[in-house]
Amino acid sequence: MGASSGALGHYLMDHFTLEDGGGLLPALRSARREPVGRPAGYIVPKYVNADARFRDKNFLRGYYLAGDSQQELYGHAFGLRGFGRALRRQVSREIPYRFGIYAQGECLPRYENYVKLDPGKTDAWGVPVLHISASYGENEHAMARAMHTRLSEILAAVKVEEMQAPSEKLSLFGKNIHECGTARMGDDPKKSVVNRFNQVHDAKTVLVTDGACFVTQGCYEPTLTIMAVTVRAAEHLADEYRRGNL
Repeated sequence: MGASSGALGHYLMDHFTLEDGGGLLPALRSARREPVGRPAGYIVPKYVNADARFRDKNFLRGYYLAGDSQQELYGHAFGLRGFGRALRRQVSREIPYRFGIYAQGECLPRYENYVKLDPGKTDAWGVPVLHISASYGENEHAMARAMHTRLSEILAAVKVEEMQAPSEKLSLFGKNIHECGTARMGDDPKKSVVNRFNQVHDAKTVLVTDGACFVTQGCYEPTLTIMAVTVRAAEHLADEYRRGNL
């Protein structure tokens, strides 16, 4: 159902990240243990290719930066030598703080990235399983190189100790579980799967309101957009029903 355009299952996207950058903040130490968690999370919104002052001609779209700062309690304790009460005093005397940072970039929609049913394999209930074919393109790799450079510059500017360099490799496709695309929205039934109100062109009483309807993904998490699109589609469906159009 909904496959008449040939777009169904294609244009799969997932965000990619460069992770694990960080180090200890030399100016911040405490003898007081704080609650476990992320009390100092932060995000630097996308600015590359969002403003004329920050253009990068090597790739399309952009990325955001994020991370947190928290006490390095266990790593600090495991790295100390000693035993008994003296070790406990040493652990609690100057607990260091770790600064972490990562970057998340946008994946371009490409027809070559697709999901389909595999007629040759079934699950325990006899239902055909999914066959997924997806990879990152040159645009994503070019963006990742810029992301790595910027992450390294920030860590150097912060002057962290015991610096851990950010990964130079893109996260695996699907790792971030932000999959979008495969039932793209559009006005032309020959090029899209659902219309502007998420109704399948081939069956107007069938709605697709999750991330599958996305034509592009942006670099941010898709959940709030999915919720907004779902509310919008439901309100339209109720209005069409009241008008007798369904």
